Amino acid sequence: MKTAIALCLLFASTPLFAQYGPPAKDLDEAFFFMQEIRRQLEPALNEARDQAEVFHLVSRMHNKLIGKEPATEVSAAIDMLDDYLDRRGRASKTLSRENEKTIASVRKELELQQPPYAILALRERLHHEFVHNLERQALKNLKSIERLEAEWEMFVQRNMRPAKLETMSGITATAAEMN
Repeated sequence: MKTAIALCLLFASTPLFAQYGPPAKDLDEAFFFMQEIRRQLEPALNEARDQAEVFHLVSRMHNKLIGKEPATEVSAAIDMLDDYLDRRGRASKTLSRENEKTIASVRKELELQQPPYAILALRERLHHEFVHNLERQALKNLKSIERLEAEWEMFVQRNMRPAKLETMSGITATAAEMN
């Protein structure tokens, strides 16, 4: 949710900054601006990637809760969460508060399970409270990423490709004259 809001704010504010900022005078300056845009976009894209990882983790864990061996399944689900958090910790990659809260809530739901296990009720609760919400957010993020890709591709088609083709045409003509 926060990622989508950040992307919307970024898209809304970009035209405002663009009209006040000086345009690039040459390709070196354009490269600098491109690096700045990348620096500004990377945190939002990393958050979308993290949300997708959490969604994938919770979905896999949810799908393993089938009720054949309830104690083992609940224990394995908790282990999946712990393994994920351990891997993230070793890589020094912190999660956003929202993602940490989701994982902590899922873990709490799992830890509340006591014999006799109500696996089907747990599975249903996890599905409706977590999997659906994470899926909606993932689809929203995917739509935003596709919009970013389309915007970039349109920029390349309209601006970069014609400049590249004209440059190559000039180089080819010059090379042909030299022979």
